[in-house]
Amino acid sequence: MENLVWHPHYDVWALIVSLIIFFEYSTDNSSIKKSKRKSWYSGLFILWLFTDWPIHDIGEKYLFSVHSAEHLVLALIAPPLLLNGLNSAQKKLISIRPLIALLQITTKPVVAFFLFNFVMVGMHWTTVINLMVTNTVFHFYSWCNAFSLSKYVDSCYWAH
Repeated sequence: MENLVWHPHYDVWALIVSLIIFFEYSTDNSSIKKSKRKSWYSGLFILWLFTDWPIHDIGEKYLFSVHSAEHLVLALIAPPLLLNGLNSAQKKLISIRPLIALLQITTKPVVAFFLFNFVMVGMHWTTVINLMVTNTVFHFYSWCNAFSLSKYVDSCYWAH
């Protein structure tokens, strides 16, 4: 692990900053309760911690156990915190009619279970892994999709 030199993860930073901007400027700040704010920023902190240096790099290059822990945290801990941190005005803002129709199908427990596992297995095929390691844009896009799917799965279990 002597080659583990700090380097910036601009894609992670851009994601975190854009989520902060969404949270702070999408609705009136006075309507956001303290508990919602704590939940949102806890989710953002965990998201940042597990996707930036050194945890992400250790998991990607050295230790499979760290990689597995990263997947579990990004799939099962960060999304519920972020969902819980949204207030009703923010939920309405991201509630787009076609998305709601899709969520009504994909958030059924059995569908969500198979969809989540299909994506997790698909992200670990050799061809996909090789592309993620060599192409930063594809790597970022893949993780965004997996993270979005995790939020859907978590919302399913919270709703039922």
